[in-house]
Amino acid sequence: MQDKLPLTIGHQFDSLLVWTEDKITHGQFIADVLCLAEQLPDAKYVFNLCENRYHFMVGFAAAMVRGQTNLLPPSRSGIEINKIASQHDSNYALLELKQDSISIPQFLWPELNKQPSMDVPMLDNNHLAAIVFTSGSTGEPKPNHKLWRDLIEGTRIAAERFQLEQGQYQIVATVPPQHMYGLETSVLLPWLTGNAVYAERPFYPADIQHSLNNHGGKRVLVTTPVHLRACVGSKLEWPKLEYIISATAPLSKALALDVEQAFQCPVLEIYGCTETGSMASRRTLDGANWKLYPSVRLEQDNQRTFVTAPHLSGEVDLNDVIEITDDTHFQLLGRNADMINIAGKRGSIGDLNQKLQSIQGVEQGVFFQPDSNDATQRLTAFIVAPSVNQEDIIKSLSSKIDPVFLPRPLFKVDSLPYNETGKLTRTALQEFYNKLRR
Repeated sequence: MQDKLPLTIGHQFDSLLVWTEDKITHGQFIADVLCLAEQLPDAKYVFNLCENRYHFMVGFAAAMVRGQTNLLPPSRSGIEINKIASQHDSNYALLELKQDSISIPQFLWPELNKQPSMDVPMLDNNHLAAIVFTSGSTGEPKPNHKLWRDLIEGTRIAAERFQLEQGQYQIVATVPPQHMYGLETSVLLPWLTGNAVYAERPFYPADIQHSLNNHGGKRVLVTTPVHLRACVGSKLEWPKLEYIISATAPLSKALALDVEQAFQCPVLEIYGCTETGSMASRRTLDGANWKLYPSVRLEQDNQRTFVTAPHLSGEVDLNDVIEITDDTHFQLLGRNADMINIAGKRGSIGDLNQKLQSIQGVEQGVFFQPDSNDATQRLTAFIVAPSVNQEDIIKSLSSKIDPVFLPRPLFKVDSLPYNETGKLTRTALQEFYNKLRR
């Protein structure tokens, strides 16, 4: 590989890159990157907190042009950002609106007035493009260093798997660009493969519907199980898509079937993590097997699973319990942190969640084992189920799971504390539990 590669690779400068009410070409993107790079403060690190996807995209590239590294925190929480900032000297935040809870210098999004450009920046392949933090689903968020060349290669093999390398699609994403899943599918894929992406991040079903109807052509929805469940439950009329990509948590077959019927297209899942990026995929309704991307390999030792690939700096120890089927396929049995042992019986939180969510009337549901010094601490569960009562749900659960795993107590709530990537972190669930127990 060459020492440097251009920011955009092999695309027409007048081809569409981003749309909302306006249409932005690759040439305008390059011009905006160069214009912003001239204005950015001198620093080593930038917290790229832009909510508009195009602003994030331009900011990410402009920081690299200036030789800076993008810090992508697990949330926009001032506490989280200030903590990470204390560990990375010489930093500032790039964002659209001032955030009072952040104690570091803030650079607000400026006016960019340059005409479309053909002067494409060349970027050093070994540049540390980003430090992406894990979501903290199972503990403290951890930093992961991403070189520019590794991001390019990871994006290339993902694009090949989903046939996105030809630049024929319009992507709408409900996930934030700061998350590794969102960064790969809604930022890097568009500017490195020529597919167009919607600049906003729709959240509610009506917003998602509007975004999908806002542009014709071959449309792809990049989303999460939480958003898909809300879309199906909304009973809105959905346009026919080419396919849907889902990640952040496994889809149940029941939900996948409902989604495929509503959108008249296949639902494809991505398996990956912040440490590796995406690394495997499956169509949910085709079975439990995941298919690895080309060049990605799994190895096991003492019940641990390790990933190797040319674009990874070394082997990565996965946090999941995996059963390898053959050289290119595996099954996901659960997360190591999800494995529980109560009264001598082992189980998986993920499996219990699937059974809870399969009960008619349960719109959302999750099991949780609160912090305790007692090894036999009983499980609790939170459900969003307006039309059914706790007693009926416990009765239905008792026919599906071992009695030792029945939740005590079972909380019926209006909503669950999902973060912006559609995940339920252990910290958020513990705080939720403590609040409900008061």
